Amino acid sequence: MGTFTAEETEGGKKVISRGVWDRITPTSCRWHQAVSKDGGKTWEENWWMEWTKA
Repeated sequence: MGTFTAEETEGGKKVISRGVWDRITPTSCRWHQAVSKDGGKTWEENWWMEWTKA
């Protein structure tokens, strides 16, 4: 599992983005993203992807 964060400024306010890789197996994995506009107290999930090896 891996968690990656980045901080940006949007409209003069700090926004934290968080991306997580998890459910990692030899043939599949999942990635999901969330953003926080209150310093990480709450998160809005906005993107989920799941991969399966063909």
